[in-house]
Amino acid sequence: MLKNPIRERSEYQKFIIDYLVEKNNFVERKYSEATYDQHKAMDIEELLTFLKDTQPDEYEELHAYYSENTDEIIVSTIIKQIDTKNGMMLTALKHGVDIDNTHFELMYRKPGNDYNRTWSENYQKNRFTVMEEVYHKEGERIDLVLFLNGLPIITIELKANTSGQSYKDAIVQYRKDRDHRTRLLRFKKGALVHFAMDFKEVYMCTELKENAFFLPFNRGYQDGAGNEPNEDGFGVAYMWEEIFTKDRLLTLISKFIFLERTKEEGKKKEKESLIFPRFHQHRAVNRVIEDMHSHATSKNYLIQHSAGSGKTKTIAWLSHQLSQLIGTNGKAVVDSIIIITDRVVVDRQLQRAIQQIEHKSGLVKVMNEDATSQDLADALNSSYKIIVSTIHKFSYILDNVRELEEQKFAVIIDEAHSSTSGRMMDGVTEVLSKKAQKIADEEGEELDQQELVTAKIETDIEAHGKQNNVTMIAFTATPKPKTLKVFGTKDINGHEKEFDLYSMKQAIEEKFIVNVLENYTTFETYYKIILKAMEDPDLDTSQAKKEITRFVSLHDVNIRQKVEIIVEHFRENIKHMLKGQAKAMIVTSSREAAAKYYYAFEKYVSERRYKDITPLVAFSGKVNLDKVGEVSETSINGFAEEDLAEKFDTDQYQVLLVANKYQTGFDQPKLCAMYVDKKLSGVTAVQTLSRLNRIYPEKHTFVLDFVNSYKDIEKAFSKYYTGTHLGNEINPHDIFEIEEKIELRNILDYDDINAFNTLMYLEKRLKKERLKVEYNLDKAVKRFYRLSKEEREEAFLELKHFVSFYTFLIQVTSFKNIDLHKKYNFIRFLLKEIDVSGANTGVDLTGKIDAEFGTPKIIDNIKTGNLKSGQGELKLPGADAPKPYDPIIKKLSEIIEEFNLLHGTNFDTEIEIESVLHVKEILAKDKELQRSSKVNNKSDFRLEYNLRLDDALIEGMDRNQNFNNTLLSNDEMKHSIFDLFMDEIYKRMKEDNEPYSTEDQYFKVAEDDEKYVK
Repeated sequence: MLKNPIRERSEYQKFIIDYLVEKNNFVERKYSEATYDQHKAMDIEELLTFLKDTQPDEYEELHAYYSENTDEIIVSTIIKQIDTKNGMMLTALKHGVDIDNTHFELMYRKPGNDYNRTWSENYQKNRFTVMEEVYHKEGERIDLVLFLNGLPIITIELKANTSGQSYKDAIVQYRKDRDHRTRLLRFKKGALVHFAMDFKEVYMCTELKENAFFLPFNRGYQDGAGNEPNEDGFGVAYMWEEIFTKDRLLTLISKFIFLERTKEEGKKKEKESLIFPRFHQHRAVNRVIEDMHSHATSKNYLIQHSAGSGKTKTIAWLSHQLSQLIGTNGKAVVDSIIIITDRVVVDRQLQRAIQQIEHKSGLVKVMNEDATSQDLADALNSSYKIIVSTIHKFSYILDNVRELEEQKFAVIIDEAHSSTSGRMMDGVTEVLSKKAQKIADEEGEELDQQELVTAKIETDIEAHGKQNNVTMIAFTATPKPKTLKVFGTKDINGHEKEFDLYSMKQAIEEKFIVNVLENYTTFETYYKIILKAMEDPDLDTSQAKKEITRFVSLHDVNIRQKVEIIVEHFRENIKHMLKGQAKAMIVTSSREAAAKYYYAFEKYVSERRYKDITPLVAFSGKVNLDKVGEVSETSINGFAEEDLAEKFDTDQYQVLLVANKYQTGFDQPKLCAMYVDKKLSGVTAVQTLSRLNRIYPEKHTFVLDFVNSYKDIEKAFSKYYTGTHLGNEINPHDIFEIEEKIELRNILDYDDINAFNTLMYLEKRLKKERLKVEYNLDKAVKRFYRLSKEEREEAFLELKHFVSFYTFLIQVTSFKNIDLHKKYNFIRFLLKEIDVSGANTGVDLTGKIDAEFGTPKIIDNIKTGNLKSGQGELKLPGADAPKPYDPIIKKLSEIIEEFNLLHGTNFDTEIEIESVLHVKEILAKDKELQRSSKVNNKSDFRLEYNLRLDDALIEGMDRNQNFNNTLLSNDEMKHSIFDLFMDEIYKRMKEDNEPYSTEDQYFKVAEDDEKYVK
């Protein structure tokens, strides 16, 4: 039961004051004109007491010159410096003020160590006070103001839910009923942040105005918005228990709050924003910093923060604080922080954000596109504390860096799911490892050749795994199983999970991203394949069906129909949004599809004489089209590839057609619609559709999907809606099962493997040694090609699986086996020498088939897009190697018949639609089903529904005998159609209030052998 006895705001106010005084060592100051000057927004007495207490010599020096005017001079000078064009309260607090030739600190930040005793003592002398009912002008009071050394840092408007008010009323009060021009509330010149707070939630703002935007500062509840109920009745108790503490407030001022300057489109003047961290940003940074303070570089961390989390700023704060972090031993925890991104063009927002947190030259080095690997190597050995690079460029310095044995590193990885693949990340750990690339010369002299190889292999194994001098901090919204294993933290059940979570659910509920599954419409394309050729060849069934699918997707009629739907939907539903600036993306299945879509798009809008919709394309390389020739993104768009994002942002273009480009990492907040004509699944589905999720005023999103079912898309998103965890473990002994399968192939020879590794670990290999390496590999290659075709395909997959499984194994476990590592080295090179391509060459159906198309029809029209929590269990792959492709050969005519049965029998004619609706009505009028609906839940009703379905199809034969016969012989097709109506029919019957007779009891479905008798 909640213990909160408070009913009024005044009681709430007093409760917080008492806590701050009793628990957090604040001093309560009573408001009066004698203690607080509303025009200067200062508690002057507190300010002067602080200066005299911490800097007596400086004060006396000034007093000797100004005597009785000293206090007035100090106060007026502080005001003047804050009021200068570039001055602000934050700068005065962080850097102090100069009065003549005397410097005064206005606060003392927490020292990294206790070496400077005076500074440490002065840190303890910082004076925190709280004052209630503070008049910032005549007739206007602020509920609570927190002061640091007499200067206002926080204002709070409180509301008591028990009196019928909430934080929303406090926000209205700040916006409408407070004069934002007064010194206390003025942007940059007064308090740093303003909180609107009730018992349950709290919101914040740093720039008050009539339309001020307040951000949530809530912890989150059940991975969503809000706060967890607290036993004392206050969901926001963490504000006074954790945030309004001396250490935390000083850290926020000195290390988090900063002024951000950004350029606005079409404006010369930069926009200024005072940045205060959101709760999850503050929490994630503090958690990592506190943990690394204790554990240094011994652990890795996974930060699972959704899109909309403000990841760039979180990385900036974290890297900046890591650059200053002192460990328990009194030494710097890391020497360098390396930020790795998988984007080719490194975003300079990181550099700008870090430099705005602390204006210090030589702190950040961004390796731009022109930087060489040697430039990066030089940066690592320079005085730069923070280096930003791409994963690709970083891996190049493996051979350039040799003298990093004593350094410690924090590697922050942006979007870990795509930049942490085995061998590439091995390059990072290897180059930063104390042991990497080096065996002491003196040790080498003491060992014989075989012992030296063994020592180097041990070093090689250790270099693949977690390095004692390297901490990896990975950021991603969509971790893959291997990402969890490499970077995750074990929970109480021994499962790896994220170290800190800001979920998709919370981001959606807090309105930092849009729920892209709202307004999700799926279409079914109806068509029939026709055999044109006279011959009827035997073909690989799977390959032929893939080729038919490709043929259908690229068919001019199919694309034309979809273009018509897309253009008309965009013009009718999207174009007017965002004051006419709304944009759309069309996701196509291939480069050829993207190009064909473009020309079909251009033709359609030209025929309709539409002038308000213009497309662009995005795909790599070149593609040949019939009647057009060779085209590329640049030739179609008419400008350079690197200009596309900027051009698309203008009012000149509305639609972007993409093929495997711009489906990740592309932020265009004006994207309101996506038209999907490509199979999507898993992480790819989430990343692609998430291009829509950026917020924009009055934005709503729409998805029209021609390929995927809503159920599959919902399943993909549900895995990342809340937290993720690893549901299984990697078993090191599984590698021996894979090894045993390979051994039975008799491809590898133990002596060849030993000889190969001896040569591999030589410091220098002359031509003679290189020939011996080739000789050892060549013997294995010849043995491989003696196998049958089927055995070669199986063996090739087993060898590849051995390498990938072993690479991951030594990366995430302490597994060490010298012989296996030798085999791993040998197989890695062997795979480069063998080839099993040609096993699946595909089929050519050019001129052999054609298609007839019906009009695409809507299957699902989802409005709400409700996702389920707790679906984030991910699984690591096991030891079983994938099976080689085993073709099933059938006549082309048989393949077409099967394909039509699945895709084309629903050929869109009015007769077939009428038949379906006729059967639906037969079911809806079925008396037995009506009785069953009255006594069964939906699950049990489904059993009776499926039993009655065949009877209804037989009864409806008079409308379309062939169609109904097809459905009776194809359960999958039958249920895919009529399952759509089951919920509707059940609901209609359930809502019918007609009473049922006692005979209805016979129709209740028996469970667990229960018998129903009268």
